[in-house]
Amino acid sequence: MISYLPKDRIMDFKKTKKNFLENGYCLFKSKEISKKIIKCKKNYNLNYKSFFSKSNIAKNLNLLKRFAGDMSVYDILYDKRLLEFLNFLNLKYPVQTGPILSHYVSTNSISKSFGLPFHQDYTSMCTSLNGCIVWFNINNFKKKKIHGIEIFPYNKKKIIKGKVNNKGVLKINFLDKKKTIKIYPENEVLIMSSFLPHRTIIDYTSPKSYWRLGISTRYDDLWHRILRGFRLLRYSNIAAEPALD
Repeated sequence: MISYLPKDRIMDFKKTKKNFLENGYCLFKSKEISKKIIKCKKNYNLNYKSFFSKSNIAKNLNLLKRFAGDMSVYDILYDKRLLEFLNFLNLKYPVQTGPILSHYVSTNSISKSFGLPFHQDYTSMCTSLNGCIVWFNINNFKKKKIHGIEIFPYNKKKIIKGKVNNKGVLKINFLDKKKTIKIYPENEVLIMSSFLPHRTIIDYTSPKSYWRLGISTRYDDLWHRILRGFRLLRYSNIAAEPALD
């Protein structure tokens, strides 16, 4: 997919890729991405948040869902350099295999301090082993580290068996809290392996006026394998690859 990359970009990509391979995640940065996220936030405030209702929570939630399909969101998730980097991460042909989701976190009546506990996304994806989640945030607080994402560095492509409940949520006592890392993406894109254990950080003491809106989608490798609902036949092989155990 990549025909040519400048040497300086390859060097930047190598450093970012190294962190992904070692820890199961990385933060992708570029001037263009930063500008696009800032523009996306302005668009959200002007065309979505400004129409929020103090009494109609369902309306607010629907606006958040609709924002996931906004063109300014697409502009970030389909950024040319971002797709080049996914290709550099060994996704030979990146394809989007999940919907674009909005993750709103606040202590107000819309979010009600809701957040997901530690989990691995692969249990709900079940697509290519080198698939990943692409995520960016917008928020209304400056220089305050609240409502972030906590991750447990994990570079293995394995489901953590025997340590989850029936919904795929990891038991907290399995994770060594000393090894977890708190991340607060700001004008950058967080890329996570689908096997990376992560959870929502909620600052219960933060003012109700503070909010964080995360946007995410999933990318897989078309030529690796796609196991959601069907098996992909390779042109070079008549038989499809076997499903995972």
